[in-house]
Amino acid sequence: MIEPAYINPTAFGDLTGLNKWVWILSHVFADSKFITIFSILFGAGILLFTGRVESKGFKSAGLHYSRTFWLLIIGLTHAYFLWYGDILVTYALCALFIFLLRKLIPKRLLVIGIIIFSIPSLLYLFFGWSMQYWLQEAVDNSMVSWFPAQNLIDQEIAAYQGGWMDQMSHRIPAAIYYLT
Repeated sequence: MIEPAYINPTAFGDLTGLNKWVWILSHVFADSKFITIFSILFGAGILLFTGRVESKGFKSAGLHYSRTFWLLIIGLTHAYFLWYGDILVTYALCALFIFLLRKLIPKRLLVIGIIIFSIPSLLYLFFGWSMQYWLQEAVDNSMVSWFPAQNLIDQEIAAYQGGWMDQMSHRIPAAIYYLT
């Protein structure tokens, strides 16, 4: 599927019949569920790794940040050369801060987590509320990602049906957009 179809399944094709059921089932049973599980395992891995190193009397910061650096390099390589939707870069960037928070009490971590998870929801509410005051050009530009023009759909399909170098014309800008 094209990139905009991830947030709007009607951006490419219809949402009726079998298409509707596949979309519903994949979003109820799969979409973001594995990201959540892997995120929990990633955080637990940091705790287990640093705890093991520290139990042997060593400092864990250097090893943690060295591993995080290589995770970032692997993630950037993957995002720019294979798939722009890579999660490893996000994990590496989060690991920079997770290490500093790993010894906080659960109550404080819960408060921090609620604040962090609230930010995107508040931003979506703000942008949804404020759209009525936007210039029409700004609204039209934001709608391109929701309902892309046919030429943008054709360009993305052509890029991914072409060779690896053809795909780079779409992958690199998409990776830059998602990673920044």
